[in-house]
Amino acid sequence: MKKQFEFTTDDADYSFNSGLHKKETIINDIGQFDAIVLETGFERYEDLRLKDLSVQKQYSLLIEENLKLDEPLPIFFVDVPTKKLFGNDTFNYLCSGLYQAASYTVPAMYVANNYPAILSSEISPLAGILALPFSSVVLSIFSGHNKIYDNISSNLSSSLFYTMNGYRSAMSAKKIDEFIAPEIQKRKNEDSKPNIFIEFGCGHNDICFYLKHKKIRDTVIDFNTKLKIHPIDSSYLNKVCEIRPKYNNECSSEVYLSDKIISQEYEPWSDEWENIVFGDETISDCDADKKDELLNIFYNTERPNEPQTSNEWERVMYEI
Repeated sequence: MKKQFEFTTDDADYSFNSGLHKKETIINDIGQFDAIVLETGFERYEDLRLKDLSVQKQYSLLIEENLKLDEPLPIFFVDVPTKKLFGNDTFNYLCSGLYQAASYTVPAMYVANNYPAILSSEISPLAGILALPFSSVVLSIFSGHNKIYDNISSNLSSSLFYTMNGYRSAMSAKKIDEFIAPEIQKRKNEDSKPNIFIEFGCGHNDICFYLKHKKIRDTVIDFNTKLKIHPIDSSYLNKVCEIRPKYNNECSSEVYLSDKIISQEYEPWSDEWENIVFGDETISDCDADKKDELLNIFYNTERPNEPQTSNEWERVMYEI
């Protein structure tokens, strides 16, 4: 089983899991953390639902284990989606994915096609630099087994700084470091640093590098912001989303107050939720069609009359 890359900064402790989108993430003790940060790719925050995340292969078991906790952890989203250039979302995602992949494969292909000439020329050091981003992506696939290797892989991945991938990673790290970490510290109301679990795809392990090197991170963000070639939706550069349990009246709500909230919505479900989560046939054991069938059974269509006593969650948008 893959291990998380654990590291610490002055403000927080982190565990980064280099996940695969088509494989379930398995965490032994999710309760040791104070918050969860998930990659959302090209999805917009307002389109995110706990239901949809529950049936995604990568997140299903992680969310299921979180919901079994007496006090489930808040789930944050910090990624930056792409612009909607076309009416069809699938076509938008396809074009954005191709652009993202091309940004580091094309330089590597140039080096491969001109290798003999490059090797004997004065630009061979530059050619090596061009090939490094692609190499770092390949190396990141094998992370999660050795801490030294993971640290080297994370550092090498910073060579993606000029790509949309690198821009998204740097922005995600900035939001985690400058908003989520201090927000969770405030909620903990104790001296110990917040312990944050980060689940992103293996192509984003440069987030670890940017969390540890703030000045480089800010330089990368400033560079890409001025470059203006990436098809990202800039309106999300200063936004963070959170899906969190709405606790009953016995819990203090003061720790969740923030002057940065710009929208707040509720996501209710029926009492059948607990029967499914704790039953013999849990969500993560089902195929996609069965998951949708089960989830549609216990989801309500309207907000409960007494939200303070329901299994209600809320989705909060922050502007930072």
